[in-house]
Amino acid sequence: MTVPASDDSGVRNLIASIAHAMDTGSVGELLDLMHPEVTISFAANPAAGVAPSMISGRESVGGWVADRRDAGAQGPSSGTRHIVSNQRVAIEGDGRARSVAYFAYLRSDAEGVAILALGVYDDMAERVDAGWILRSRTVRS
Repeated sequence: MTVPASDDSGVRNLIASIAHAMDTGSVGELLDLMHPEVTISFAANPAAGVAPSMISGRESVGGWVADRRDAGAQGPSSGTRHIVSNQRVAIEGDGRARSVAYFAYLRSDAEGVAILALGVYDDMAERVDAGWILRSRTVRS
């Protein structure tokens, strides 16, 4: 299937915009990129002792992001960056698209750069009047 450039680039721009908003934008800017019923799922990572979890709904995601920012774990003054690469986009034809991409989550400070996490974002996006928004994300290590 040939993907229209506007759809492909729109989905890619959505995923990049989410990474930028996580790092340097406001919580409101981030939430504007998400469906009201968005879900963020974190797959289990037994090696790190992390159990699977899920956040449902834009308000809950906003609270989770605000808590992480308050703790200095991410956001404009945290020195962290979400790097997204090797992205594949598939338009599903019903106003939905799937994006699968690698991510690196980094922190830069006076001691240097540290890799905090590496993994895969498996995202579903939905087309709305204004463009593309995130419907769901599964984060895997």
